[in-house]
Amino acid sequence: MRGVIIALILVFAAIPTSLVSAETGDWSINSDDYKGVSISEILVSPNDAFHNGTDWNGDGEISSESDQYIQLSNDGDQDVDLSNWSLDDITDGGSGSCVIGDLTILSGQSITFYRADTNIKLDFFDGDSAVLIDSDGEIQSRFNYPANDSDYGKVYVAANGGTLEKADPNPSSTNATCIPGEITHNSDGVGEWSIIQNGYLGVMISEILVSSSSPEYDGQDLDGDGYVDMNSEQYIQLTNDGESDVDISNWTLDDDENGGSPPCQIGYDTTISVGESITFYRSKTQIEFDYHDPDAAILKDTNGVVQSMIEYPAKDSIWDLAYILNEDGTLGKDDANPASRHGTCFRQGDVSESKYILQGRIVTMTGENEVIENGNIMIDNGIILAVWADGEVPPISIDGITIHDTDATIYPGLIDLHNHMHYNHIPLWDFNVHLNENQRSEEGGYTNRYQWGNNYDYKPSITWMKNNVQDYDRWDMASEQMKYAEVQAVAGGVTAVQGSPSSGTAAWDSMLSRNVEMYNFGQDGMYTCAVCGPTDSDYNANYIIDKNASGTLNAWFVHLSEGVDQSSKDEFDTLYDKGLIMDETVVIHGTPLDQSQFEKMGQKGAGLVWSPISNLLLYGDTTDVVAADNAGVTISLAPDWGPSGSKNNLHELKVADMWNQESLNGHFSDYELVEMVTSNGAENANWQSFVGQIDANMYADLVVVDSFHEDPYRNLIEAIDPDIRLTIVHGKAVFGDIDIMTDMKGDDWEYVNGLGFSKAVDVTSSSEVDGMQTWGEIESGLAMAMQNEFDDIKANWNDVGGMSDSEIEDWLATNFDLPNDQNVNHLKNLTLDPIFTIHDERYFDVINRSTQANYHIDMSKLYDYYDVEQERMTDPGNSNNNNGGNSNNNNGGNSNNNNGGSDPVEGCMDSTALNYNSQADVDDGSCTFEDDNGGTDNTGGGSNGGGICTGICDDDTNDDAKSEERDPIMILSIVMGLIFVLAISAIFISRENKNMNDHSKQNDSFVPEMPPLEPPKI
Repeated sequence: MRGVIIALILVFAAIPTSLVSAETGDWSINSDDYKGVSISEILVSPNDAFHNGTDWNGDGEISSESDQYIQLSNDGDQDVDLSNWSLDDITDGGSGSCVIGDLTILSGQSITFYRADTNIKLDFFDGDSAVLIDSDGEIQSRFNYPANDSDYGKVYVAANGGTLEKADPNPSSTNATCIPGEITHNSDGVGEWSIIQNGYLGVMISEILVSSSSPEYDGQDLDGDGYVDMNSEQYIQLTNDGESDVDISNWTLDDDENGGSPPCQIGYDTTISVGESITFYRSKTQIEFDYHDPDAAILKDTNGVVQSMIEYPAKDSIWDLAYILNEDGTLGKDDANPASRHGTCFRQGDVSESKYILQGRIVTMTGENEVIENGNIMIDNGIILAVWADGEVPPISIDGITIHDTDATIYPGLIDLHNHMHYNHIPLWDFNVHLNENQRSEEGGYTNRYQWGNNYDYKPSITWMKNNVQDYDRWDMASEQMKYAEVQAVAGGVTAVQGSPSSGTAAWDSMLSRNVEMYNFGQDGMYTCAVCGPTDSDYNANYIIDKNASGTLNAWFVHLSEGVDQSSKDEFDTLYDKGLIMDETVVIHGTPLDQSQFEKMGQKGAGLVWSPISNLLLYGDTTDVVAADNAGVTISLAPDWGPSGSKNNLHELKVADMWNQESLNGHFSDYELVEMVTSNGAENANWQSFVGQIDANMYADLVVVDSFHEDPYRNLIEAIDPDIRLTIVHGKAVFGDIDIMTDMKGDDWEYVNGLGFSKAVDVTSSSEVDGMQTWGEIESGLAMAMQNEFDDIKANWNDVGGMSDSEIEDWLATNFDLPNDQNVNHLKNLTLDPIFTIHDERYFDVINRSTQANYHIDMSKLYDYYDVEQERMTDPGNSNNNNGGNSNNNNGGNSNNNNGGSDPVEGCMDSTALNYNSQADVDDGSCTFEDDNGGTDNTGGGSNGGGICTGICDDDTNDDAKSEERDPIMILSIVMGLIFVLAISAIFISRENKNMNDHSKQNDSFVPEMPPLEPPKI
């Protein structure tokens, strides 16, 4: 027998090393009584049908559920009877064992057992085993592999030294079946459960489900809501094991008290009878159990006393098995057995009115002339109940309803259908086109989307600034970044954005703006293709076409034909030939498309998203929206992203208006431009029944804008940051002027400060994961992260934990070097992209200095929209002026920021300035900086008198850009008075020259400093 074992080892050793990759996992055979048959190969992660997978077992289905396999080989010199042998995965849980029937494996033969027949699920996420057990119950052969290790389309095979290697699949043509057995569960104690010893009221947590399977793995719709999803099916079950009925109304359910999900209050009039159980599903509680870290389920009575608790360890729960109570105080596992009675539970939410009336000029967007000059909108629980004009009899009783007279103009919330939200803390990219002249577009820009990502400065200015902020082992601020980006959106009246990341959503989804790809209006049929390669020959078009045919597709957002060259134009034809230009298709960019291509889109009913400023900055030209409009294509407008676009739709609207007037001869009316950011976006997203217009039974996604223009459409087009009076999402006030936010939310808000004005925002929520992070914490944390200071990195990055200073320096130089400047740290010190566009002088400077962006149009005219009279800047709702406003202003302010509603403190709010005031609430423009020729902004890019700088540097920043906003106290000074007069004179001269930014003409010699790199594409 020893010779057989040696021969077996030699056989495994003879496997060609060219077929395998790194060693991982281990294998073993029975060393005492080996019978000659072993596991020779297992497939854990077969490619699916959408990734060119193979139907290995020939059953017509390409999936893990069918094609995972375990292969046995007889390496002995005799045939072996496998009758009553069995296959299993982990022997103390997992799948049930599968008993082999009447089967003999010949000497030298291999036989493959597929999951479709065995029901043995090999687990990728937790690691698993494949086990062969003989008829005497002895393990003959075993493969063990670790969690998150298997590669798609690769098998595990045995290698030297008892390790596993990965190779290409080579299943035997001989298949066999076995009889799947019942799943047995290990009830060995883990974790613990407890009830209060003194004062127990008779109700305890009796069962919780942490890990529920998805539809692809035969998951069950346990809560009956029509969805099979962990977001619905996790549950907490309560049981009354006492001697009397118990009223548990207003009791609280929670998980980790020190973090995790917000608590949930059990609904009114909930009584649990003796011996009865009630199940509370995550779809109602929003309590998310954590698999990767230890977590708990906690039940508290109305006095806050913990009545019952279950605590379980990390990475222990098994799919579809609930934790149950062992008599020894530990937890066991068994099949989920939820009670038929479902409980209701309400997240302990924010202070916000649920029913109220807004008054103002109402722009319904149901028709150009459908404007109610003095109107009313009644809102109840996020829905518009009625809309009527003053003087009309209200169609519904208004007795006892709070009325908020906005004295402003009310529009549908703006809808952004093209963004990349996880980049929107990064300021506008100040870059130089790195191509040779003959490789550039006519305007001097790039010719397609695959070029600019290779710019030497892309990684330092964009990729690293995004990845490091979000990386758990670095700044770990992914949630904070998304909240910041959403504040930037709602600050411009945007109530819905496309392009949010798909992970970590619990900490920011449903807090500020809607996220288009998430669950909205009872629908979840949005799909996005930003870098999925839809024009590639191997792209599986049937995935989207099938969803279209089944009616489960609401919209497919595809980044297509972004560029100005023929290859970009050809992308559309490729997609059209695949049948992917459909009614639900929303083409993002379509920059080089011609009339005939737009006519094809129009015939199919496909939509278009136009992002002009990003197109102009990157390529020098933008989409032929006139041709698209003439073809009947519905056009919506969106900003793209922070590094090359506007901060939000409000500002993109100005670029579109300027392009329309300067380049399109006014083809679009003002009403049609406003449609592009409201009703057209709703139509392209197939949301026209829910948002995009103001009418009864629509959702209350609204933006209220100060009324300064008689024409309501010019009023929105010309509106700037201080003009946004209120942003409402699903009936909830999330951003706006301090007076109306105080009226609607009490003190549940914080200051968002601009230069010379302040707004109020509500970013906290006791009903969201990590929902109590304040705006001040979010903003200051991201500002620190963007600067990449050595001491901050040392204190915060797990990646450099325990290293000495010199080791950290070496690590940074290795991880943030560039191809032609290796072992040099190129991390940048950048400024956090401001929330507001007005007074973001760097933003206008970068645009004005862009040769390609100014090729067809004078982009310096964009500044004219923001050059407004001081009256527009002084808003009666702000608490930092003396023009009145609501009498409740002194009560405003979020208690978390210590404002208490008092007048904000003025001072320098730039943390990189010499005179930074950490207590300041309003930036008074007094910041001063070291004259180090490097500034505190972008450290790469342009040249200015020999020093390398981009954006507004010390040498090219003039007082004339700021003097109108100086503190009146300083004007009392004679010296400052003279400066003020000189500044006004400079502004007058600059207006005559139609150039508001003198510094934009001082920096023509733009010299890049960074070498090439390979980035992700957007």
